[in-house]
This record gives sequence, C-alpha cells and structure tokens, in this order.
Amino acid sequence: MDKYIRVFLRWITARGCNNIGCVDESIVREYLIDCSSRMVGDSLNHTMRALKYFFQFLSTDGTLSEQMNRLFLFNAITNKRIQKAMPQDDIAAVLNVININTNRGVRDYAIILLATVTGLRGCDIIAMSDSNIDRHNGEIQIVQEKTGVALALPLTTDIGTAIDKYILTARPRSNSNKLFLRMNAPYEELRTVKNILPNYLSRAGIQKRWSFHSLRRSLATNMIASGTSVYDVAQTLGHGNIDSTKQYISVDTLNLKKCALDFSGISIGGDGK
Repeated sequence: MDKYIRVFLRWITARGCNNIGCVDESIVREYLIDCSSRMVGDSLNHTMRALKYFFQFLSTDGTLSEQMNRLFLFNAITNKRIQKAMPQDDIAAVLNVININTNRGVRDYAIILLATVTGLRGCDIIAMSDSNIDRHNGEIQIVQEKTGVALALPLTTDIGTAIDKYILTARPRSNSNKLFLRMNAPYEELRTVKNILPNYLSRAGIQKRWSFHSLRRSLATNMIASGTSVYDVAQTLGHGNIDSTKQYISVDTLNLKKCALDFSGISIGGDGK
C-alpha cells in the first residue's frame, strides 16, 4: 500500500507541490487520469484504494478538508485470488502416512481429520476444549474465533473415534483445558496448526505446499461439486456473508463446464454459412 502513496507523492513533487496541503481535487483528478493512461487491472485498483485510505486518514486527521475524503466515497475494487482446494487424493495420502502408533501421530491425525471433515479453521481447532464436544447429541459446538458466531457441526464417528483415542492414549497431562496440546514440555496449548501439514506432505511425496486452510477449501469445494446448496455450505463453514461462500462455486470447474453453451448446429462465420 505504501508504495502507491510514495509514487503519488513523487508525482506531485515533480509538479512543484512540495506540501500535502496544496493537494486539491483537481490534482487528484489529474493524477488518476495519468494513472489510467499507463496502468491496467490490479495496479490501477491498488492505486485508487491506497489513495482512498490515504485521504480518508488525512481528512480525519484534519490535514486536508473533508471534501478530499468525499472524493473516494466509492468502494475501491479488490481483486481476490481464488485459492485452490487440496485434492481428495492428496488428503488421503497425507492421512495414510501419519504414524498413529505414536502420540504425535495420534494428535496430528485427529487434527487433520477434524479440519478435513468439518472445515473448521485452524484457530477454532486450537481453541477447542473437550467441553465443545457434545457426545450425547453428536455435535461439535463452538463459538468461532473469527466471527464470534456460534456454530454446531456433526460429530461423525471417525472424528469422535480419533479424538477419543487422542484423549485416552496420547494427550499429555496438563492443566490446560484446551483439547490439543504441544507434544513437548511444557505441555501447553498449540499456538498454530499450520506447521503440522508440511511434514506429512513431504512424507507422502506431494510437491505442492498446501496450506492448512486448503483443507477447509477442499470441504467447501466438494460440497458444491456434489450439489449442496451454497447456503448449506455457508452454514457449515460458519460464513456470516454468503459472498464468502460464492468463491467456491468458481473453482468447481467440473460443474461449470455443464453451464457452457452447446455450439452444435451453430455455423462458424458471421454470415450464417
């Protein structure tokens, strides 16, 4: 963000404006016209967004008039790259190479399986305690760290078995009430789960460095591909905004192909021949 502001400041300095106080609407318009003549796509969008936040700050700070702030009342476009989901074959390969005859393996298997089946974020898995597991009703009940919204997910047999095995055979003795703990003393709660997956990716011979969050994307993508309503997927993932879920539709290339028009019977050429 800073680099776009630096470019703007160099631009106005080159035109004899050595004080930010001399910047007015006409200068900003001239700069944006200049940018549009030499920038395309993300560069122009990033520039406009940087200027928007820059002038909002200066207007709030009193350095510039509120009129400058009103120049950027529009929503600056943000192009988000759609991240790919981890393929099911890769997930299966990772689970298969985990040595569940070791305490660390029992813990890591439970964590990765939990993320795969439920789509829980890493931060929510870290925050879980045994009290979040309602075995009587067969649910995992949490309040999401990111949104603060309550979420209830089914406690499937495989997840329940993996978690129980970890608690009974592999979880270190600790005063912490968190479910998943570090395997080395002091036996404290995990600070992150993102470092768990790379080790098993290497063991499985998978070259792609999938992130832990790709397990969540995999669940969402597979649900969409199987015909699950985007609203049901949003509820499963705990999305507060349906727009957060719609991104997974765009990575469902198999079903998107079905939406393509059939060109049979359509002649090539504008003359219909």
